[in-house]
Amino acid sequence: MEFSLLEKQAITKVVLDLANVDGEVSSEEVKYLELLKEHFHISWEEMIKGSKLNYSKSLAILHEMDEAKKSAFALIMTDMIAADGVKDEAEMSVFMTVIRAVEIKLPDYNEED
Repeated sequence: MEFSLLEKQAITKVVLDLANVDGEVSSEEVKYLELLKEHFHISWEEMIKGSKLNYSKSLAILHEMDEAKKSAFALIMTDMIAADGVKDEAEMSVFMTVIRAVEIKLPDYNEED
C-alpha cells in the first residue's frame, strides 16, 4: 500500500503528537519514528514539515484515505502507543479522538458471529 506524501505527513503529525502527549519522547518512540521514516521512504525534513501541518487539515487528509489505509494508520498509532511500553490515558484519548474524526472502523471483539 502506497501513501501519498501528504498522507505520510498527516500521519507523521498525529504520530508525533501521540509520542509527545505526555511531554516526553522516549528513545523507544524515537526508534519507532525512525522505522516509520524508513518504511515511508521519507526524510526527517519531510517528517518535520508534516509535524507543522494544521491538526484539522491533517485529520481531513486522513479522513479522505480509503479503508485499507485507515486501518494501516490505526495500526501505526497503536504501535506508537506501545513503543515505550506505557499506554496512558492521554495517549488513548488522542487515539480515540483521531479514530472518531477520521472515521476508522475498529473491529468489535464483542460481536457474536
